[in-house]
Amino acid sequence: MSDSERIVQSRVLTYFRGNLAYREIGNLKEQENRNIREADLLHFLTVKKSYDKKLARKAITLRKLAVPRASCIRRTRTFINGSNMGCPWQRTLTASP
Repeated sequence: MSDSERIVQSRVLTYFRGNLAYREIGNLKEQENRNIREADLLHFLTVKKSYDKKLARKAITLRKLAVPRASCIRRTRTFINGSNMGCPWQRTLTASP
């Protein structure tokens, strides 16, 4: 990484931390690295937004069902006889001729 690129990255990080109140969570290379971290979402919904924990968990579960995984998308072409093959959202699909 060049010095100029490091300077730009440093400025971007400073902007996100200072102006947008983002917090740095570090390098997630060895950890679960997903767009939505469920533990953090549950904490946000229950602590910061004061939702009931049961309702927040239900919302997180429904979110998981609504967002198809890449592996499910690949399997759509082989969807046969109403078998969902591990993809909950495929239950409503019909097989194509």
